[in-house]
Amino acid sequence: RSTGLSKERFLDLMNKKAKDLGLANTQFVDVTGLADNNVSTALEIIGLAKPAFAIEEIREATTHRTYSFQAISGKPHKIHSTNYLLSSYLDISAGKTGYINSAGYCLVAEIDGHDGIEIISVVLGSTTNADRFQDLKALSTWIFENFAWH
Repeated sequence: RSTGLSKERFLDLMNKKAKDLGLANTQFVDVTGLADNNVSTALEIIGLAKPAFAIEEIREATTHRTYSFQAISGKPHKIHSTNYLLSSYLDISAGKTGYINSAGYCLVAEIDGHDGIEIISVVLGSTTNADRFQDLKALSTWIFENFAWH
């Protein structure tokens, strides 16, 4: 609504951006991302997250545990992040949680590791909210412990 575009036009632009990024297996059918027939792959989620996380405003917005603002009406609001890894031992520099029935609990995060190494990890299809965080911690820890940059 804030773009001034119709939902249809915005959806067209979302799908065009996916194509421009080379995301051949990603298709959006609604602007919220909440429809079960929105599809992608873990690899293509990385392809979407990498340029998004390179934008400083997005990195900043995805790393706050809480955010307070005042609506145009003057009413104050406080939003709490659903990314519980922001307070974990992992150094999260950007991230996004998600859930739809067909994909389960999902999470993509950029993690800063030792010696300036950054990785982007993606978890799709976790069974519970808590599982997605455990799955991402296990995956990211395994990557940092098992690749040659150590």
